Amino acid sequence: MTFGYSRQAYYKHKQLEEFRTKRDQNVLAEVRNIRHKQPKVGVRKLHIMLNNLEQSELKISRDQLFALLARNDMLVKQKQKFTRTSRPDKKASVFPNLLDMKTIDKKNQAWVVDITYLNTCYGFAYLYLITDRYSRKIISFVVANRLHAKYACKALQKAISTVDDPAGIIHHSDHGSQYCSEEYQKILNSNKILCSMTGIAHCYDNAVAERINGILKQEFGLGRTLQSVKVAQELASDAIYIYNNNRLHSALMYKTPCEVHDAL
Repeated sequence: MTFGYSRQAYYKHKQLEEFRTKRDQNVLAEVRNIRHKQPKVGVRKLHIMLNNLEQSELKISRDQLFALLARNDMLVKQKQKFTRTSRPDKKASVFPNLLDMKTIDKKNQAWVVDITYLNTCYGFAYLYLITDRYSRKIISFVVANRLHAKYACKALQKAISTVDDPAGIIHHSDHGSQYCSEEYQKILNSNKILCSMTGIAHCYDNAVAERINGILKQEFGLGRTLQSVKVAQELASDAIYIYNNNRLHSALMYKTPCEVHDAL
């Protein structure tokens, strides 16, 4: 007998403790590796990502993972903040919200479009984004130092170049002056893209686009003050690549945007 246990039970208990210690070390190492690219990924997605690796030394229940991260001060806190970058063009035509009238169940059926600001040491930079509404894949982006229709047009042309025939795609945005400009509307019309807009002052009608803005800032470091517009461009490019290819979405049954987009 050893400390009230049979020798067999004692060694079995000791082996289990050694296994758990080694497993926890392996899990923490893999979590640090994942968070090197996705610093704000939480417990639920980490658990799925670890299970997807199919390595026995990383198998851990979600509750055990939560407790392990808590003991090592590795839980993350999510912050949500909404900030407007565009202002409604009161002189522009009013377009209906076509997303309210249609079920989106495949890629390139609807694009959601938005602009978000990035802080730099020299003032604001602006990130122009176009995202597939169904797959959540960011299909086009431009970083510029000004809010101007020409940069929105550049992002739109890049998005159009990713499809064989853009006719019939719903383009959903707010009533920002960039999207209401004659130049921008001309590109939409010439490609037979359907213009859809949120209600004026109803920013949450474009919730998917706003959510992605928040993800890029909160989870990928674009919310901090960046050194320059050039640095903002480089970080945005890296962040969007990781977002598209590595970040799991609960709305996509815990798949990545590229997995969903490329499967269709």
